Amino acid sequence: LPMWRKKSKISGERYMLVGDAASTIDPLFGHGVDKAIKGGMIAADQIIKCFNAQKFDSQFISTYDENVHQQMGKQLKNSLILMRLFINNRIMVRIFSVIARNERLKRLIKKTFDKFSH
Repeated sequence: LPMWRKKSKISGERYMLVGDAASTIDPLFGHGVDKAIKGGMIAADQIIKCFNAQKFDSQFISTYDENVHQQMGKQLKNSLILMRLFINNRIMVRIFSVIARNERLKRLIKKTFDKFSH
């Protein structure tokens, strides 16, 4: 799955990418439905602005990119940094494999991580 990049272009003339296509998958936890929904909401707001202004060019739509980066970028960046730190450490890989099998522990860690990334 595509990983988040800070300045990825996720819109253009008459299009906006959302979810996996926009690389908004959380690299540390591997989930993306919540990010896809959030991206869809941001895209919907932009679509309304496009129709109200009757502007569908890439420059006008690029506000969508800025909003996605502003609202989700910090958390995705932090997850990517942590994933890269942990991927090379065998102990951390084992710890994360245990976490991956325990839903309660996953929710607790995600909740804690989300608090620090906002």
